[in-house]
Amino acid sequence: MRLPTRLGSIGMFRNLLILIIVYGLFACSSLVPREHLVTQEELRTVVLKRFPLYADQGVFHLSLSNPQVALLPERNRIGFSSDFQFGSILGGVLGGRFESSSDLRYDASQRAIVLVKPQLERLSLQDQGEMPPALRALVNLAMAELMQNFPLHTFPPGEPSFAGVSLDITDITVTPGGVKLKFGNQAQGRQGRVE
Repeated sequence: MRLPTRLGSIGMFRNLLILIIVYGLFACSSLVPREHLVTQEELRTVVLKRFPLYADQGVFHLSLSNPQVALLPERNRIGFSSDFQFGSILGGVLGGRFESSSDLRYDASQRAIVLVKPQLERLSLQDQGEMPPALRALVNLAMAELMQNFPLHTFPPGEPSFAGVSLDITDITVTPGGVKLKFGNQAQGRQGRVE
């Protein structure tokens, strides 16, 4: 009765093959990058390429130049400062520097890490006194409009991916060394400000 022995060896071979495939998949998954750090210098380079920025709403116009990017890990936010020129139909042009902070999120449609919820932290005028509250509110509104969804880091087409498999960004954390992106799959659930 050699037949049962032959069938038994086929079953053993099949089980061994399945074990090799599962082990291979596990080994490959351990090669998939789990994190990527976008350094402050990389962020600075991108921001400098996109400036100056302009907004003209008819009633007012705003231009931003000489940007600086700061990491605020204790608040998990990005600090952003820039020189500004603000003019309105009321007349005159004000200039100075503003400092803001923003949350970050991944925008899949832009394939980019973008600024969200910008908050004006400080506004200083150049060679002028205190800015009236109504004008400050208008500058804050114009600045927020320019900075909302501003791309800080854009992935090339088809990325983020590894070996042809699309990766999901599951978390974004601001660290002292840069912006840390964590990769995973959708089954793990999304955390932080990822969209």
